[in-house]
Amino acid sequence: MDRIHHDTDLSGEGALDTARRAFTFLTTGPHPLALDGREFSGLPPRMVGLGEVRDRLLHRQCPLALRDRVWTHLVSRSRAEGGAWTVACAGVALPALTTIAARLSARFAADPADLHSAVLAG
Repeated sequence: MDRIHHDTDLSGEGALDTARRAFTFLTTGPHPLALDGREFSGLPPRMVGLGEVRDRLLHRQCPLALRDRVWTHLVSRSRAEGGAWTVACAGVALPALTTIAARLSARFAADPADLHSAVLAG
């Protein structure tokens, strides 16, 4: 039997790579996952894609109150709706999760896949 190769084959990716790919899928295309910026003082008064939200939250001058409000909203949506909003939380957190995983992986010579999965699960 011939093996069919699909562009969505994730067999060689780790947990953080899979989360990154899923987040990119949710935040691109004709209907990207977004927040209504009018609900958050400090965001533009329009629909703001989660990739842009993540970039704004990472900016040094982003007020902590805005970060807290956005994270409260994202976690609440994840708990209430699951699915895409849980991936959204992981995607927005990816820069921090990647840094944590890299620091922890540097201490261990073994395959970091389990460690990366644990960081994402945490």
